[in-house]
Amino acid sequence: MKKAVASSALLPNVAIIDPMLTVTCPPTVTASAGIDAYIHAAEPFLSKNANPITDALALEAVSIITRWLGPAYADGKNLDARYYMALGSLMSGMVLSNSGTSLVHAMAYPVGGEYHTSHGITLSAILLACFEGILVAKQEKMVLLAQAMGEKVDGLPPREGARRALDAIRHLQESVGLPLPWEI
Repeated sequence: MKKAVASSALLPNVAIIDPMLTVTCPPTVTASAGIDAYIHAAEPFLSKNANPITDALALEAVSIITRWLGPAYADGKNLDARYYMALGSLMSGMVLSNSGTSLVHAMAYPVGGEYHTSHGITLSAILLACFEGILVAKQEKMVLLAQAMGEKVDGLPPREGARRALDAIRHLQESVGLPLPWEI
């Protein structure tokens, strides 16, 4: 069984974010942790608990992680990539702490607990299906997510712009060797 533990007693007074501590992480760990950080920004951005402050942080974290996860995966000693991934992860943690998770994490906990898969891999495997399921209800925000990922969506109908977010996520997953749902 895998359960989340939450308490204000677990919140630190100070957090030291040192990207040097990540340079020896293998590429698979970088990919898994990186997609988890991405989801910690994107999932709360689409949740009912989002607010203007978490939205701004989420979109910036998504932009940073989308840009730097590939380089960090390709070269673990790339200090620029490690720095920006640490920054993006920190920002996405702030989003997560203030807006919470929703369907992706809710489904990942029992799957990971039952099959003993890494958290990031489990999240990655169900991410597209979950986001596909909320696409129509969250079209406008999905378009903003696509823009934050560098997609050109100007002039597109909202549904097509929103689908660009799913395409960008799929590309991000593929670029760092994460399994897609049909590969599990």
